[in-house]
Amino acid sequence: MPARCASSPTGRCRCCRSTSPTSSSSPRPRGAQHGRVQQRRGGDRHRALSPASWQPGQPLVLERNASYHGTAPAWSRVTFRPIPSDGARVGALLAGDVDFINAVPLQDVARLEKTEGARRLRVFSGPSAYVYMLFPELEKEPLPGVRDAQGQPLAKNPWKDPKVREAVSLALNRTAIVERLMEGRARVANQAVPESFFGHSGKIAPARFDLERARALLREAGYPNGFQTSLACPNDRFVNDSKICEAAAQQLQRAGIRVDLNAQPRATFFPARARREWPLHAAGWGSLTGESSYFLTSRCIPRTRNSASAPSTTPASATRRWTG
Repeated sequence: MPARCASSPTGRCRCCRSTSPTSSSSPRPRGAQHGRVQQRRGGDRHRALSPASWQPGQPLVLERNASYHGTAPAWSRVTFRPIPSDGARVGALLAGDVDFINAVPLQDVARLEKTEGARRLRVFSGPSAYVYMLFPELEKEPLPGVRDAQGQPLAKNPWKDPKVREAVSLALNRTAIVERLMEGRARVANQAVPESFFGHSGKIAPARFDLERARALLREAGYPNGFQTSLACPNDRFVNDSKICEAAAQQLQRAGIRVDLNAQPRATFFPARARREWPLHAAGWGSLTGESSYFLTSRCIPRTRNSASAPSTTPASATRRWTG
């Protein structure tokens, strides 16, 4: 989905982030380590004021580095102010309390684009590094949280069957999610990295929606009456993340897969995901290096019994068929 920001045409720079600068949802400031900002020697254009006293969740103030070897930055001081609430963040921009915000709520984009006068705002966006995907658990068998149509535990893990995974992909109406839920401000994806990233393949066919074929594949896989599964996702990490999950759950149910949706705060979701507690989860994944190996090494290397630090995830065949 595109990254969206809004700014006012003033000379000040008071930036508002949706979360703390060192949280998992935004890049760590240069020189930040272990929740504190450490001053670097040399080339930073700005440097932190009172770095030792700064704490996550509090405003971060940067001042111009007079010793910087290159062109001096436009602003003498920049303040990053975390405002987690969407409404409060937009309100601060409209009131002139901040000059720039990120993560503009979709429902406010049109209103901000129509502002006029001294507080005329500009909304700008671009392709995001994040792709929203479904991640099935492929290793466990039997798989807790997956049941047959009558509610009895399944002896086999259905996600191991390529026909089931393809049925899930075909059951998802990605275009409807993009156009209706995301108001056209996202793109349909057919692989794990965006088009501009190194490693993206133009040879993969566009993801398609075919509900009847999805039902037929489930019958061929031995689930003529479908089955039941739980689906977990965060509800405060990505734009409309819980709404996307809800839409996906409804679409899967039309194909015959009954979904028990479990949307939860990211503080709960991500530790539980690391413990692999769910048979199916949805989340965004951003290849922050700008190429595909970041995703492949992080999410597609099978676990090994001899390595406690090996990524706990699923093969690429299970994850490449999802949407933004």
